[in-house]
Amino acid sequence: MHPRLSSAQLLGPALLLSSCATIFSGTHDEVEVKISDPEARLVIDGKPLGNGTQVVDLTKYEDHIIEVIPTKGAPRRVNLSPTPNILVLLNAIIPGGTIATLIDCLTGAAFNLSDDSVEFDFSRPDGSQYGE
Repeated sequence: MHPRLSSAQLLGPALLLSSCATIFSGTHDEVEVKISDPEARLVIDGKPLGNGTQVVDLTKYEDHIIEVIPTKGAPRRVNLSPTPNILVLLNAIIPGGTIATLIDCLTGAAFNLSDDSVEFDFSRPDGSQYGE
């Protein structure tokens, strides 16, 4: 005799596996913060993270303030903002796409951060701080 699976047993895993952005791009982005001054302090969202260039793991669904405090000169700040993740559109072609889109939005996978690299170059004479 074959066991019968309920619709909940079949539908549950299908819904969990159908959130395209969550599966393919995740809920965090790695951002490389390049700092020309190796002794400069890195502060993200008010939390000190050490000195010099680092790769940081940030949530995708919220703004992040990246601040660098150099050994000489004024601190500099950059704001990273979430942008829509195109992978969410894939949810439209699968059954249960509305629930999948909701899952992507709730986990933060429906977004990407505006940049994957931020540069603070304190040696530039023009004072520019931000590059991609």
